[in-house]
Amino acid sequence: MVFLYILLAVFVFGALIFIHELGHFLVARACRVTVHEFAIGMGPRLVSFCPGKRRAEKKRRAQEADTAALENEFAVDPRPPRPIEGDDAAVTDSEEDKTPYTVYSIRAFPIGGFVSMEGENEDSDDPNALCKKSIWQRMLILVAGPFMNVLLGFIPQQRSGITTRGIRRRPFI
Repeated sequence: MVFLYILLAVFVFGALIFIHELGHFLVARACRVTVHEFAIGMGPRLVSFCPGKRRAEKKRRAQEADTAALENEFAVDPRPPRPIEGDDAAVTDSEEDKTPYTVYSIRAFPIGGFVSMEGENEDSDDPNALCKKSIWQRMLILVAGPFMNVLLGFIPQQRSGITTRGIRRRPFI
């Protein structure tokens, strides 16, 4: 029985942490801040996935398959065209790898969570870094987590129609 209470406590704290971090995450995305990771827990990753990278990989494979079909059909030279000297429009593989994707993860120790954003701890050249945003956007991102915790307590209380001595009080909002 004690084990179930411990498991319930971990689940409830996990839900509180999730809602708190979700507030930071949603407002950061709304302010167009590059988010590297959304994690529940600390320590080593147990489970993680990156849906944006998976979609991009599927799209790249489909384009390669279409290109291969065209090459076979029209006997096109399979070698890619060589970039012209000084041509800044040529995209290299290393530039494609810099595309920011958000990794969603669950970590080993359920004692917290975090949202890792570009420019959080140091200066960054990325225009979507947290340090490049205006002060009011940074404040919104920071306050969003505690605000979600307040909503988590306030909304169910109001929706339940709390009664006193059988008399239903009107909801505050």
